[in-house]
Amino acid sequence: MKEIVYRVARMHLAGLDVRYIKKLLARSREIEPELDVSYGQGRQKGAPLLEGLLDKLRKNEWVPPQDNADLFSWLSHRNVPDEELLELRKVPPPKILVPQVDTKIWEQFEDFAAKPVQRQGLGDSPVWNAAFKVWAKAFQTLKLKYPVAWKIYQHRVRQVLVTNKGIGSEDGSWQEYVSGGTLMLRFREKPFSVSVCVSILLHEIGHVFEDNFDILDLMNLDLYGMGHPPHITSYAEKNVSEDFAETFMYYWLNRGTLKSKTPLKFQDMHARISKI
Repeated sequence: MKEIVYRVARMHLAGLDVRYIKKLLARSREIEPELDVSYGQGRQKGAPLLEGLLDKLRKNEWVPPQDNADLFSWLSHRNVPDEELLELRKVPPPKILVPQVDTKIWEQFEDFAAKPVQRQGLGDSPVWNAAFKVWAKAFQTLKLKYPVAWKIYQHRVRQVLVTNKGIGSEDGSWQEYVSGGTLMLRFREKPFSVSVCVSILLHEIGHVFEDNFDILDLMNLDLYGMGHPPHITSYAEKNVSEDFAETFMYYWLNRGTLKSKTPLKFQDMHARISKI
């Protein structure tokens, strides 16, 4: 069932309609005896080509043409006679309504993000509706439950970039500029839960916090064990910056575990956040 759903989704997004191809196939078989055309010598009948195309689509083998408009060019390049193509063009193509991203969902996401939002590589496929909903709720949760983290976000993030391409395996990143920065979020067709999205936001805001407010001195992070064991997560072992961001995230999501596992880092983070 999953493969059928994805196949149908791809066909509709490409604009290639199976019903139309079946109508063309029926018409090709119907008019073949009527046409005064000599096949052979490189000239091909349309029906076998259309049958082959339908068979490949049923097997989920994605082949040209890409849409209904491209179909006749595809047949012409395979030397289907012009007389047959002329008759096939008389078959009216169906009107295909390609689903779009729900405008209300997109606007809700922009409202909760409270920043200019750019989309990259997502197009208008409705497959992203679920991701927009989940991330919108994650921003709403951030604002309501973690107002200090929200204040940091509001202070320095200048725009949010949503994309379907991450940097390596990362689902978020922060790029700092002189006047602020860009928070990048990677959307997945099967989105994370709201809680996971909130943890991604808090981690990236940890990087924002690290870069701003004139209260951090990275030279002094070693005094509090940042970049050294014990680490609150395995990802925190990557470098001092990721250790700081993961510590920031745990300060909000699981303060008790942070305090018991890495007491010095907890004290350091608490002192820094208290200055906001």
